[in-house]
Amino acid sequence: MQSIENPNAALSESSEERGILLRPLNDVAKFWAGKPELPGQERITFQAVLLCPPEAQEEALCETRTY
Repeated sequence: MQSIENPNAALSESSEERGILLRPLNDVAKFWAGKPELPGQERITFQAVLLCPPEAQEEALCETRTY
């Protein structure tokens, strides 16, 4: 699991620039979620965690769901 402990430092005020970070993270998660479980190989889960203050949580969830 990867975590970004200060998303405000990594995320721009621009939604287009935030997409530069969020879109690839979403693509990687979808890729690994869609891989079939192969015999003798464990399923791989990709997770990225953005830590944010409680007051920013709802906005962050809405935005990450768009990608």
